[in-house]
Amino acid sequence: MGRLRLLLAAGGLAALAACGPKAALHDKAYYAAHGEARAATIAACNDNPGGAGGAPDCANAAAAEADAHTAHFYDATRPPSGPASRVVDPGHL
Repeated sequence: MGRLRLLLAAGGLAALAACGPKAALHDKAYYAAHGEARAATIAACNDNPGGAGGAPDCANAAAAEADAHTAHFYDATRPPSGPASRVVDPGHL
């Protein structure tokens, strides 16, 4: 009976050792602050769309990337103001 327990314990430890550490899960704020990690995660997700593509980490990185693109859109400069309007009274045309 002692040998059986030892064998089961060794088998259980071997099974646990075979499981590698899980990838770190980061939130959207982390990916917003770390552009290189965001790009690397998006590249890894695009390389394996069936496996890692649906992971929460991929969704967080994609959401941070979308926010980064949106921020660049709203930071566009306005065109320089031109000459004054030639319409004398725009309310009464």
